[in-house]
Amino acid sequence: MNELQIIITLSGEKISMSYTTEERRGITLPLPDMAQQQPLTKFLRTEEPRFDGLFCMEVIKRIERFLDTNEDREERQHLDRTEIVFIIGNDLPDELLVSIEKDFRIRGLKARMIRPDLLIAEYYRRNYDFHGIVIADSDGKNLFLSCALKDRPGEVARLELKGSGADPRLDGLAKEIWGVISYHAVDLTLEDEMERLTECAARFIETGKAELDCEVTLSDGNSYALTIYKSMIPDSDSRMLEADFSGFLGEKGNLSDHSKSVLVLRGEATGSRYLRDLLSPGFKEVAEVKGALYEALIRIALSEDAPSFQAKELTVTCESPTRRVTRGNDGEQPATIGKMSEPDLLPIKIEATVEKIKSGLFKKKSVLKIKISSPKGVRIKWHSVLCVQEKPLSSIMDENIVREYDRGDSLPFSLDLELPLRQCPQAKRLHIYFKPHPDEPIGINNAYQSEGCTVNI
Repeated sequence: MNELQIIITLSGEKISMSYTTEERRGITLPLPDMAQQQPLTKFLRTEEPRFDGLFCMEVIKRIERFLDTNEDREERQHLDRTEIVFIIGNDLPDELLVSIEKDFRIRGLKARMIRPDLLIAEYYRRNYDFHGIVIADSDGKNLFLSCALKDRPGEVARLELKGSGADPRLDGLAKEIWGVISYHAVDLTLEDEMERLTECAARFIETGKAELDCEVTLSDGNSYALTIYKSMIPDSDSRMLEADFSGFLGEKGNLSDHSKSVLVLRGEATGSRYLRDLLSPGFKEVAEVKGALYEALIRIALSEDAPSFQAKELTVTCESPTRRVTRGNDGEQPATIGKMSEPDLLPIKIEATVEKIKSGLFKKKSVLKIKISSPKGVRIKWHSVLCVQEKPLSSIMDENIVREYDRGDSLPFSLDLELPLRQCPQAKRLHIYFKPHPDEPIGINNAYQSEGCTVNI
């Protein structure tokens, strides 16, 4: 009979508990009431996270309850024969891991402590030929970086970057969303709704779209419809994080050139387009701890030769990196790290209204009136198109082009369109865009600075 094995994933604030067997080969199932990672305060029913005897007894109580009610077993498995493996994040110190292990031992139970970065490094050493293994782990607030080398088993360099584990644009976009819907949600406050607004902001950013029609459900149970535009996302200065990451790789692992290395994303870094886009350039491969990789890591964690949680500090002799310098009156100065220059976008304002006008003696018709202008009042430098469509823009479709404009045409432009439109006769809402023609050698979002326009019919 294969014995049950309990896997506990623990950080300074959250915990999850799952189980597997030898026959499941690393495929885990959550313990009852532990289907998702939950806050330690909820798990312990305390105001603050704690890792003392109370924590130990609560874990044991959950495992015993599971063993008593596990209908998959022919006979009840004894707790003292149950293998317990903790996978503990880098936000908790080694001394605490020793203390937790001791709490279980004095109660007659064996609990093994494992660090996820050492587990990941061991997996890649056994199965791949990457020179370096770099792990980026986020708890949604802080970023935990680890660096290991293939030829240095048991050694790892670590760095915690406080406040760098989340997309810094989320709060700003959440407040922009609130600005759109707040006049409908008169009895609610920004502070109470911030978590829900941030989740909506994160979903939009992860789509990578220029705009999205969506709904956000607030604490009153009501759903509020809005259109989110890419231009609502605030600018983010990521230069400090880029410098910290590059400096960490160069100083700790001599990996300034990481073209033969793998970047592994764990925790909330796996779902962050911001962190992935920022950290992944230059790596030979980028992986996420989920699916088959997660199962493979669990198999190693449960094996007899799983890596110990106590690691040596990775130290390597680094070559001095070649630094680009600029010369001024005071001699040589370190070059500043800056963003790539953005294209010079022409600001475009689109206005649209629906009006009823006379059409015969006793008839009226609906007309969509569109005006395109720019505060600069210039001639356009690109062959451009005006698109009117029912769905938000993902690419320019011929059937949605209602007017073309040649290079050198002078702003402003005005146009009246009789409703309903041929391409979307049942539409209740229309999206209007002014973009360079697809034949132009410039991206559709790189010529004009414009939010587009949405109008209800």
